[in-house]
Order: sequence, then C-alpha cells, then structure tokens
Amino acid sequence: MLSVRDAYKTGQVRDRGGQAPSFAASLNNLRDKGFPWLLLSLPILGVLFFTIMPILFMILMAFTNYAAPDHIPPKNLVDWIGFGTFSDLLTMKAWSGTFYGVLTWTVIWAILSTVTCYFGGIAVALLIHQNGIRFKGRWRTIFIIPYAIPQFISLLIMQFAGNINNFNMIFLLTKGDPKDLDYNMAGSTDLLVTWLYKLTLDNSRYNIASAVGIIIFLIIASISIYSYTRTKSFKEEDMIQ
Repeated sequence: MLSVRDAYKTGQVRDRGGQAPSFAASLNNLRDKGFPWLLLSLPILGVLFFTIMPILFMILMAFTNYAAPDHIPPKNLVDWIGFGTFSDLLTMKAWSGTFYGVLTWTVIWAILSTVTCYFGGIAVALLIHQNGIRFKGRWRTIFIIPYAIPQFISLLIMQFAGNINNFNMIFLLTKGDPKDLDYNMAGSTDLLVTWLYKLTLDNSRYNIASAVGIIIFLIIASISIYSYTRTKSFKEEDMIQ
C-alpha cells in the first residue's frame, strides 16, 4: 500500500511537470518525516495485537454461542445469536439469579471496602494522636494529604470503581467460596470479575463471560466518566481554551 501511494504521488509530481525525487531524496524524506513513525511502529503494533484485538474479539464473542459443550471449535461451529447471550444472562433463571446475586455482592463489597478504608484511616489518625507516639508531626502530614485534595470525593468514587474489579483480593483470599447451590458456576463471595474468570478458564462459557466483561466495563466506565465530570479540571476546561 505504501509503495502504491508513493508511486501515485510521484506520478502527480511528474504530471505537473516536476521532477520525481531520486532514491537518495526519498531516503532523506523517510529519515526526516518517517523516522518518528518508524519508532512508533512497534508500540503501535503491540497495542493493536495485545490490547485492541483481544478487546474486539471479546466483544464479538458476546454475540455468539461460543461455549462448552456444544459449540467449541473445531468439533462444532460457532453461530451468531445477536443479543441472545445478554438476554439469557439477564432474564433466563439459570443465569439471571447468579448474575444479579453476584452483582449485588460486588456492589456491597465495593462499598464496604471503600468505607472501611476511609474509616480505617480515621482510626489510624486517632491512634497517632495518642500519647507516646513518636514523630507525630510527620505522620499527621502524611495522612492529612488526602483531605487537602479538593477532588477527595472523586478519589473515593474512583476507589469504589477499582474495588468493583478487585480480582486479586477475592481470588487469593476465598476464591469465591463457599459454594452456593443456587448459583451457576459461582460462589457466595465471587465478584463479577472472579465469576468471569471461572466462566472462562474453568467452564469454557466464553460467550457468557464476554457479556459479563462488557457489563463490567460499562459499570466502571460510567463511574469513571461521572467522577471525571465532577473534577475541577473538567469544569475549567472551557476557561483554559
């Protein structure tokens, strides 16, 4: 494609009566104008193949029946089913009960982990205030920094969003256990993200897992956008321009 584009431009120059650039001139032009793109080509390809393509692949899987045991290639073909996966996840009893139950616990976990961290910080501050604690001034300076930030509430909201997707804490401590007989492939302490992990690696329910991943993204993106629109930098953007 680049060769065709270069030949087309060279032809336009000759049609206007100009002289086509020599090979040395082309190399100099590549060095001056194309060198930045040459350096960026590897990172761009890395982002394309390791970030963008997996995301697109996951999104597309959510609209198929790609799941064990009946639709795993190469033994069986995968069919497009549109929003059928989302419909099953939200309305079919076999999936909806688990989804809404895990979603409820995910929200409860995010709220409790955020609130306990906040009040835990207050408890630490009260502890520092006690007699016998050395370097009180330094400790107070360190722990007072969050209160000096104008966007403190926004930071709490962002922490809440992060706790929704806190895979490591739940998986390393409980692995989603104890088991819940009313849940489909999920435990009582599973978050949406740990349930997604089990659906994918343990049960090969790729379409359901992809739908759950999209819902997680929508939740976190909505919270992030809401938090960003409340920041001072966003409100003063028109003034900066």
